[in-house]
Amino acid sequence: MEKLCLKMKNSPSAIEWRNTAFCLSQFKLNDKLFAKLHDLYDCYKERLLQSAEVKDYFLIIVNNSKKLIKPETRQSIEEFELKVNADEKTLLELKQNNSLPQTFSSRKSRQTLASHQNPSRKSGHPRPSTTHHPDLEMQS
Repeated sequence: MEKLCLKMKNSPSAIEWRNTAFCLSQFKLNDKLFAKLHDLYDCYKERLLQSAEVKDYFLIIVNNSKKLIKPETRQSIEEFELKVNADEKTLLELKQNNSLPQTFSSRKSRQTLASHQNPSRKSGHPRPSTTHHPDLEMQS
């Protein structure tokens, strides 16, 4: 997981970002892997802002995590979802108003974000399928 996140950070290619995000979305996450992905947020946060497809794959990860991870990890999943959905403008506004939750500035923190609502999805892109990837299709 760590290598994939670092690859996303260091890659200049939007296609590689998308492919790497697809690979991450295929993991069956447990609590430990989810915590690692959450801790590595700084590695891919710019890519979430730069590519709607990457963001869509991370939203798939969030939705899959809600189904697979223990209920006591629910708060951490909600924090992660807020981070994935937050755009650059939202993050800047929160910082300027000093209302930035601790979790945005400290990735190790696990404080409640219940007071912050989930921003609506504004991208016009359809969500990618979790079972098929256009670059991985077999040629017939």
